Amino acid sequence: SKVPQGLLVVLLIQMNTVTIETNGKINAACDSMLPSHGNFVSQTTAAPYRISISSSSFDPGNKITGKLEL
Repeated sequence: SKVPQGLLVVLLIQMNTVTIETNGKINAACDSMLPSHGNFVSQTTAAPYRISISSSSFDPGNKITGKLEL
């Protein structure tokens, strides 16, 4: 099926550039571990979710699991 031309234009306008860091590190945030997204204020209340992982460290090839609880 064909994508309507208007929808295609909207999708192209909404697309943002995605930057991929090959080592997983975002250099601008590595020193302070704070996000660098401009003039935004950090959240001061507890997150509405909890993330847990099966291990705090891993080596290539290891499997870890994560859980998101709301």
